[in-house]
Amino acid sequence: MSWRKGLPLSLLATAGLWAYVRWALGRLETLELSQVPRPGKVARVQGVDVHYLEEGRGVPVILLHGLGGSIYNFRSTLPALAQNFRVVALDLPGFGLSERPRDRGYCFSDLACLVRDFLDHMGIERAHVVGHSMGGMVAARLAARFPERVDKLVLVGMNLSSRRLGKKGIIKIEGKVLTQEEVNKIALIAPNATLNIIKDFEAVEKRPVSLPEELIGVVKCFNPNCISNHERIPTRLKVVKKTPVRLRCHYCERVMEGEDIELL
Repeated sequence: MSWRKGLPLSLLATAGLWAYVRWALGRLETLELSQVPRPGKVARVQGVDVHYLEEGRGVPVILLHGLGGSIYNFRSTLPALAQNFRVVALDLPGFGLSERPRDRGYCFSDLACLVRDFLDHMGIERAHVVGHSMGGMVAARLAARFPERVDKLVLVGMNLSSRRLGKKGIIKIEGKVLTQEEVNKIALIAPNATLNIIKDFEAVEKRPVSLPEELIGVVKCFNPNCISNHERIPTRLKVVKKTPVRLRCHYCERVMEGEDIELL
């Protein structure tokens, strides 16, 4: 039968693929981590080489990635935050370009202690800590064990199950009451977001965000000749359309949307 004639060829192709995979993995396994170019710096903490990136000045913000992640996950977040903060993103041990020692613990408490010692190494006494997924568990453990080292705690979860949306993201901010200006910024970035106010471990308020008719001091006019870019006056933009967002400057009447919209 024809299928019997094709069987040896299929087995040969499978064996060849298996041999190639073993060869490729062997090359990766022999790659020395110390020989890999690192875009950031290395701090020696608890006898472990910890790779990190640092940008900006001001109040310190620490970024902790999730399981299987690295500082690459914050490639867009880091420069944006660095405009107003001193931002430090690190590869937790066992991830990214940090060392992977086999003789150390990798539980959340162990990693939290390492982050505490990393803060000491960087001369940071207290910082805002942002943790994504597994990094959120490490951040929460850090705040619980060493509360004097954490100012604001921000926990981020993505692709979580949602009955209404299918998938959703959650951002938890500890000890922070959002101003109306901050809520307006959220509405611009995530028009379908919902705010949950939690006090004493109970949700006391739940409301969807919505754009007001006018945004004052929230968005920069993209027209370089606009008076708002040359004088000390707050920007004023009329919300022409909410989906997709379209804004019109009160002063120069230029209309902007999409990538033209830049938050102040």
